[in-house]
Amino acid sequence: MSSTDSDAPAPTPAAAPEKKKRQGREADAAVIVEGMTALFRGALVGLLNEDAVEAALTAAQKHPAYKKMLSEVAAGGKLGGKKGKGKAKGAAGSGPKTIRSAYNAFATVAMAHLKASGKPELATISTVGTTWKKLPAHVKTRMEERLNLLKDRFNAAIAAGGEVKPLMEQLKDMERERGLEAIDFTHYISKYHGAPAPEATPAKAPNGPAATPATGDKRKGEGEGHHHKDKKEKKKHKKDKKEKEKKKVSDSDSD
Repeated sequence: MSSTDSDAPAPTPAAAPEKKKRQGREADAAVIVEGMTALFRGALVGLLNEDAVEAALTAAQKHPAYKKMLSEVAAGGKLGGKKGKGKAKGAAGSGPKTIRSAYNAFATVAMAHLKASGKPELATISTVGTTWKKLPAHVKTRMEERLNLLKDRFNAAIAAGGEVKPLMEQLKDMERERGLEAIDFTHYISKYHGAPAPEATPAKAPNGPAATPATGDKRKGEGEGHHHKDKKEKKKHKKDKKEKEKKKVSDSDSD
């Protein structure tokens, strides 16, 4: 054996760990970008039509720039710039953001729940947003009450400073502390995302019957009734007149 062969370093299996790290960064990047999208959607819905916002975000996710941004975040570089050597530590604005609405909380928690339960194909802004609009009123009311409590709890933790638990963990803590039954977000999204939109409940007339006949039909009925009454009165008047004439002739003959 030559000295060259004996001094050569043994090959190291570095490819597998690197691939695993990249997959982890890509998963983290997907969560970050989806969270950003949820925040943008919540802000825009307050100003624009919800359907228009949903269509715009769905189209944006198909744009090449969206995929480029996702790959740059996964690589640990700066958006729109050159790739860095790693994620910046302690960067300004890197902490958790406040939750603006019950829907924001729903989108964040629902997507985390779907991924954890093995249904990542449903964990999209489009699917979650569609489900939110199609939830029955009693289900949405229950969720809004729970999620508004979660929103206040999460925002208070951010304001207090220090380490803030992820929203999903805070929801579990809150449900355990208050003795609440856990909401199965995966069940509701699987059930309602493809369901038809709920029909609007017709408004009831105050202090009156649910429906009244049309004004035209009512007047028509009243007109027919008056006509029939007038006809009977005319007939009776004509008969009385004949009776009077006959009596008058009879009285004249007797004279």
